[in-house]
Amino acid sequence: MLILEIVKRKSVVETFFDLDELVVLCKDKSAKQFIQEAVACYRVGAFRSCIVSTWNAVVFDFLHKLRQLDQTGNGDASQLLKEYEERIKHFEESSKPDVKGLWEFESSIPDLALKKFELISPPEYTDVKRLLEDRSRCAHPSMISLEQTFEATAELARYHLRSAVMHLLQHSPVQGKAALERIWQDIASEYFPKEPESAVKYFQKGPLTRARPSLIRSVVIGLTVSLLTEDCPQEELERQFSALNAISLMYPQEVGMILNDKLSDIIMNKVTDENWDKVVTYLKKFPVWEKLSEPCIIKARNFIQRLNITQNTDIILYALRIDFLRSSVEQKLQNASLDEILEVIDRCKSYQILLSSDLLDLANLANNLLQQRLPNPLSEFIDDFEKSGSYAGAECNIRKLAKVMHLLDSSQWERVLNAFCNNDQIHYSWGCQSTICSLFEESIKLYNSIQPYWNSFRVKLDNENFSHIDAITKLKQLIDSYSLVKQEA
Repeated sequence: MLILEIVKRKSVVETFFDLDELVVLCKDKSAKQFIQEAVACYRVGAFRSCIVSTWNAVVFDFLHKLRQLDQTGNGDASQLLKEYEERIKHFEESSKPDVKGLWEFESSIPDLALKKFELISPPEYTDVKRLLEDRSRCAHPSMISLEQTFEATAELARYHLRSAVMHLLQHSPVQGKAALERIWQDIASEYFPKEPESAVKYFQKGPLTRARPSLIRSVVIGLTVSLLTEDCPQEELERQFSALNAISLMYPQEVGMILNDKLSDIIMNKVTDENWDKVVTYLKKFPVWEKLSEPCIIKARNFIQRLNITQNTDIILYALRIDFLRSSVEQKLQNASLDEILEVIDRCKSYQILLSSDLLDLANLANNLLQQRLPNPLSEFIDDFEKSGSYAGAECNIRKLAKVMHLLDSSQWERVLNAFCNNDQIHYSWGCQSTICSLFEESIKLYNSIQPYWNSFRVKLDNENFSHIDAITKLKQLIDSYSLVKQEA
């Protein structure tokens, strides 16, 4: 609902052209009243009055913005308000009101808004300045020649109405550098929300409400450069991604256009070889981009081909979900060694607490490749385990089996457990003793019950040859504890 509401509001702003919608966009109450008056004048054909009321709305909106900036400690705004209030006081109390001084203040509004407070951009300044000039033509007797008076047209009045609202009246007072600084400070705060939906609500109360394209562009590019080039703590990365996704929810079209225009250039010109893992992370976590340049795609694929997959499982997971990189990941796994595939499977198992479709996809891909790599890999692993000739060898072999334990069938489990009982190089190995305990617990999680081969194994552990091995005593107690729970159930 939140996203639909944002998109709906944006479509009103961008396609607007209902005059009543312009009134709704105004932030200041006084300015809104003058815009309502301007709209009423427009509808009855009083275009001169419409333009004059529109300028009055700009003046009151500018004063409202000065008051808001004053509350934030802006010294320039405080000084300007003080000067304006002194002029008003002098105008009301003096026998010779300083009309010229008040007009000079009004006339300076376009320049102040552009240069001192960065409330408008240079192109917008031209429109506001033109409004001021046309206001003077409409408010005073004006003639194009002795025979022809100045006539305000409907098109001109509507143009000024729209420009005033879109350039000034709908925006918060903080724009330009001040807005950027405030946004960076917000995102840097450890209390900034890490969920995009919450970040949207946060931004809606600040400078990014009805933000100018230039501000959106600066924030999106700034966050993108930081995420692709800087080594930030994990929490800061989460806040930055949250902010970026929130802005894309608020301004989807603008953000898409910015990334399609600039993302490839940023990657090619600013990202070093050491930071290409950040590129893959960015492309997965912020999928708003639509296209990348061919050089970017080539570098990304080459990066995957050179990647150490056992040390970068996270990056492999991300790349698997990026369309143009999936084939590179599959090829990388096809060319991986058996140990590398086993390591990937093992890491997938260790991530079960964060189970996702991406993780399952990678695990299934690795399992399929494992079974294709050897005619009967599980039997070979079990053969090696059964023939273990040293404690170290036994530990190494059982670790291999642990990585594929979810693929073992009942008969293969029986072979493994019988080997544990029959081979003293196995059951005296500390590594094997602890791993068997872990395998039992993993089996319970996998099947949600004690499988029959564990019961048979438990009977064999009562052999007096095992009575003096503390680890096996603990293993018996572990199996018994689950059996007891089952009986009570």
